[in-house]
Amino acid sequence: MHIGVDPESQEIIVSELTSNGIGCGDGEIAEKLIERVPKGIKRVFGDGAYDGIDFRRKIEAIGAEALIPPPRDAIVHRSREPAIRKRDYAILEIIGLGADDKARQLWKQLKGYYRRSLAETAVYRIKQLTGSNLRHREWKRQRNEAYIKCLVINKMTNLGMPVGQWEYAA
Repeated sequence: MHIGVDPESQEIIVSELTSNGIGCGDGEIAEKLIERVPKGIKRVFGDGAYDGIDFRRKIEAIGAEALIPPPRDAIVHRSREPAIRKRDYAILEIIGLGADDKARQLWKQLKGYYRRSLAETAVYRIKQLTGSNLRHREWKRQRNEAYIKCLVINKMTNLGMPVGQWEYAA
């Protein structure tokens, strides 16, 4: 299940169920999902699997910022195309921070990249609250079931999210 989550409300705003053998990667699924997101999104977070040029172009086309870390062996293309130029900037920023794993971690912190984990948390909530398996055998019904699970989680999210509070022992 591929989902997109609003980091502010933690609502699932877009979802797609694919089979294991669909024959396309995360970036290709994300390209289809990005066409269905509500207008006005400002940032798109994704891990390295989403670092495709076509996906970055789609993000650029909707006027959003791609917060996707380039792979460790990424090269600067020196392109004038905005989507590629912004990817080049990310590579150069990481190089400027030291070009090692600590530099990548610092880049992620500076960019707020760790908000991406909210999507993983949403998938965890889906599995914990509605079960990790789909009951139907027919593909179309499985897609409907997955969609309904997202609606249920959104309904629960709208009722209120837990608020943690730190307590310090003296």
